[in-house]
Amino acid sequence: MAVIDRNWLEKYLDLDLNVLFIGLHGVGKTEVIKEVMTNRFGDKWRYFSASTLDPWVDLIGTPRPVERDGKTFLDLVRPEF
Repeated sequence: MAVIDRNWLEKYLDLDLNVLFIGLHGVGKTEVIKEVMTNRFGDKWRYFSASTLDPWVDLIGTPRPVERDGKTFLDLVRPEF
């Protein structure tokens, strides 16, 4: 089992880099992210789990028909966040 170095995660955040954690379930990936982000940003951050995320609905929006100038087209209703 690999140990997740919180200091490296802090450095990556300082450099505005993306981080991808890969590992078996139960090794603490999510807990490290939550701990570091809460220490840094308090409750001003959002956590999205890729395993339960629907990229269209959760990030882009839900399509709905809209009529303008006599023409109907699809518009995306974006999530409030």
